[in-house]
Amino acid sequence: MHVGTAGPRAPRSARPSMDKVAEWITAHVPDNVEPQHREKFISDVLAELENLDASRIGGLGITREELEAWQELRHQR
Repeated sequence: MHVGTAGPRAPRSARPSMDKVAEWITAHVPDNVEPQHREKFISDVLAELENLDASRIGGLGITREELEAWQELRHQR
C-alpha cells in the first residue's frame, strides 16, 4: 500500500479523523473481498494502521516522514 509522497501538511482542522479513515477504507474495499468478509477485512486494515510503526514500513513505500505524520494524526483522537 503506497500512501503517496510527503508534502506540505494540512492544518490540523483539515486532516482526516480516524472516522474519515474508516469511511475511506470502507468505500475502497477491493471487489475481490467477498461481502461476508468485508467487516473483518476493514477491521484488520484499521488494526494494521493502528499498529503501524518504523519496523513495519519496509517494502510498503511509506517514508519515515509519512509514518510520523500518520502517528501524529493517530494521537490526535
